[in-house]
Amino acid sequence: MCIKYHIILLKTQQTEDKYSKALINLQRKYSNFKFSTIEPIKFKQLRPNFKYDSTVPVVFTSPRAVVHFSSLIDKKKSPRQIFTVGPSTTDTVKHTYNSPIEIIEYKGTGSNLASNLLLRHQNIRKVLYPCAANPDGGFSNTMKEKIEVETLAVYDNVADLGCLERVENLIKSRDLQFIIMYFSPLGLKSVPVENLLQIKNDIKFVSIGSTTTSAFPNHVSPITLASPSPAEFKTTISRILKS
Repeated sequence: MCIKYHIILLKTQQTEDKYSKALINLQRKYSNFKFSTIEPIKFKQLRPNFKYDSTVPVVFTSPRAVVHFSSLIDKKKSPRQIFTVGPSTTDTVKHTYNSPIEIIEYKGTGSNLASNLLLRHQNIRKVLYPCAANPDGGFSNTMKEKIEVETLAVYDNVADLGCLERVENLIKSRDLQFIIMYFSPLGLKSVPVENLLQIKNDIKFVSIGSTTTSAFPNHVSPITLASPSPAEFKTTISRILKS
């Protein structure tokens, strides 16, 4: 069967990428598509001055925060207790720290983790929150000063404006049905949907997360997946490929 669809994932490259793996598995069933991953964001390590205390629980809401924070501290003085959002963040913690650590994972969002902290861990008085220089605020806002949060910006993320040209050239070079998947609001800044629709007006858009969807222009209604498991992701893509 000839290639009909080209799926472009606008996301950061990861060693363990559950979505790419899901698409590879899906190609065994559907041979009418190919996919590419293009990074829409550039990352810069930040080195803030702070006094580290390993007895203070650490909150990670993304794998990238784990990576950048770990480069700032002595691996022999790893945190004693870590709270994470989702399995990807938890896996990154396990691969980063070798010493025994208590890891408590909550799925969903930073806001959900904060709600569980307030409800289930009332003995905690303070947490360290390594994050991006421009966090979405969900975790800190939900805490509402009920637990002291020391926010530590360990990296900065900026839109990669060169990404737009790469995506545009890809769309222009092939007469295929394109499915563009956005994984963050910054991806929409790097690759505005209006620019793509001027080239090809039948592009299908998929948004991962409600925060990403809210960044779309009002006249574009993407297929939204809140926080899909690989199975849910494959089901949605299968539906598109059969349409």
